[in-house]
Amino acid sequence: MAAHSDTKEARCFECPSSRDYDKEAGSRLVDAVRGDRVSVAMSLRLEEFEDDIAGRLMENCEIRLAVPALAEQRRADGQDSVYVGEPGVAFYLGRRGDAATARALVDFHTRNGDAPPTALDCSLLCGATGLDVVAATLAPDDETFRFRAKRVLSRAQLARGDKLAADEWLYGKAGFLRALLGLRRLAKRRRLAALEDALAVAATRVAAALLDDGRSELDEILRYSWHGTPYVGAAHGTGGICYLLLCAARDDAQLAAKAYPYVRATLKALAALAVDGNWPAVAGEARAPLVHFCHGAPGMVFAFFEGAKVFKDAALKTAALDAAYTTWKYGLLFKGPGLCHGIAGNGYALLAAFRATGDVKWLHRACVFAETGVAEDTIAMSHTPDHPLSLFEGLAGCACFLRDLRQHPKDAELPFFEFHGL
Repeated sequence: MAAHSDTKEARCFECPSSRDYDKEAGSRLVDAVRGDRVSVAMSLRLEEFEDDIAGRLMENCEIRLAVPALAEQRRADGQDSVYVGEPGVAFYLGRRGDAATARALVDFHTRNGDAPPTALDCSLLCGATGLDVVAATLAPDDETFRFRAKRVLSRAQLARGDKLAADEWLYGKAGFLRALLGLRRLAKRRRLAALEDALAVAATRVAAALLDDGRSELDEILRYSWHGTPYVGAAHGTGGICYLLLCAARDDAQLAAKAYPYVRATLKALAALAVDGNWPAVAGEARAPLVHFCHGAPGMVFAFFEGAKVFKDAALKTAALDAAYTTWKYGLLFKGPGLCHGIAGNGYALLAAFRATGDVKWLHRACVFAETGVAEDTIAMSHTPDHPLSLFEGLAGCACFLRDLRQHPKDAELPFFEFHGL
């Protein structure tokens, strides 16, 4: 490690530039014929890595489900959240096909009753809304899906009002908006037209409230803060909010007409905040040492590429490519394998660059991150997260990345954040 921890270099493994993509030599990690998927050999390695993680997750879940008396303690410890708890693990297990265990975990943490919703309940990552979204994703029938989706809809008025002061993704309106978008997509696939319409109306209203919260009479730049601090990035900041506003406006022409001028001006302003190829956690900071999905360049990749596509803006595309390169150079973090501030989350940023550009080098780089992230030497030298098996800090998120990289890298979505449409 470097002597000073407040630098990008001190927080990550050295960039594996010797393993970077060679256009003339090609890539052993990417299918040589198609170029839009990993090679057979790489696919087998990714499957092996994922199977090992899944085995550990299943063993842990079986132990926990066998001791129901610990339920309240686990809720108090945040184990009922998508972010660091068992619902997040259930989401991964459901994707893998282990539906029975996944549903058992969700049912275990579901609280029945008619208590009025709180602001925390609206949180996609840390509240009851996230649990209901996972349960809806796993729903074995339309009746169960309706029940869970309506629980989320019952919080929509609270989510768009002043009682939910947070606008950001992790706790606030932007995360709740992502919940509605995801449920609407699932309702459409189930051909539940009335429910889809209700979710669409709710999403429009939450997005409009989010837009209103950020507007001022000064100019067209949206300004948000969380606990009084003007965060920049994906988790708590304006970058994540702008990305999700663009997602909501994709199928909503009226919202697009209102939001686009503001979002474009805001993204241009955010691009100008770059510090040595990275983005600070807080607007105005002179240093930018964090290269995480939550704070820094990786999270900005999504907003800048989406803005470049929507607005056909070359400057935003340049900012997106700069952010993606910074992710490649400094994104093999010591902090572990997870999505929020780990190697897997940064790997999804590389896949976003691949999807946006079609350039195979970004898929190759994502494969290098996957191989390096699960290597024994990397694990031995990495920080052990507080919640090592969880979706956003630990191995469940890593397993999602490995699975997406192996099966459909161009369609991959960073769980609960990215949204490619209906």
